Amino acid sequence: MLSIIKALMESLDLAVYSYVKPGAPHRFSPYFKDLHSFILTFTSTLDTYAACVEAGFSVAEGKVGFTNLKIGDLLRDALRFSSRRLGARNIPEFHVVMVPAVIASSYAMKLGGKNFIENFRKGLNDALMFNDVSETIKVYESLKSYGGKYSSIIDGLMLTPTKIRLEGVSIHDLYNEIGREDLVLNCFTRKLSTLISSSNIFVNTYLKYGDANKAAVVTYGSLVEELCNIKVLNYLEKKSFTELLKLDKELHSKGVSLQYIIPLLCMSIFLGLLTMQR
Repeated sequence: MLSIIKALMESLDLAVYSYVKPGAPHRFSPYFKDLHSFILTFTSTLDTYAACVEAGFSVAEGKVGFTNLKIGDLLRDALRFSSRRLGARNIPEFHVVMVPAVIASSYAMKLGGKNFIENFRKGLNDALMFNDVSETIKVYESLKSYGGKYSSIIDGLMLTPTKIRLEGVSIHDLYNEIGREDLVLNCFTRKLSTLISSSNIFVNTYLKYGDANKAAVVTYGSLVEELCNIKVLNYLEKKSFTELLKLDKELHSKGVSLQYIIPLLCMSIFLGLLTMQR
């Protein structure tokens, strides 16, 4: 368990505090001044993420099935604890991505073997698509209560707990609906292959340079180019620190905020770190 929690902590630290990431939070940013909220969003829910690891292990060991996972309870607890600690500074996007990702990665790590990524993909798919409908309702109600922007998005959906139950809506279906308005869940449900490919970029860059910060920044650049069609990789790989800060300023002056990439970057780095443990 500790190796997975350690990888989660390291991935969040690298995603947030790594070198200049134009348009997104980074350690030198004059635009995002509350970077610690990302860390507190995790540390306030550390017990919940430990429970996510145990949940993934239990499925891999055959003690429970994916249909019996209490993923709704886990996401509810994560949202509740970090909201209680941070209030409006809470970052629910982190939990909607990382709670299922930690469950699936723990499942894959426990299975062992050489097919970590394939097992992760299967675990994530099964956890989100084959859950009991009561868990979907818990996720719906939790995001409505603690989800910040997700509350208003859910208010605009033609969904109610009764409709969710009658139509057998899965968590994946719910995420997909919310993703029509939310870039984080849009990428998470529809562009998983891009996030997985980015984890490979992190691994390959780290092995090439031996620099985790550089690997995190290059991974960020690959995600921005794939998900946002903003060309930054050439800058990240070849430009000076001053030129990167100028690009950062230029993006912000145009109203471009790429903060939503951070939970997705965290997931990609997290998978990369676990891959290197295999």
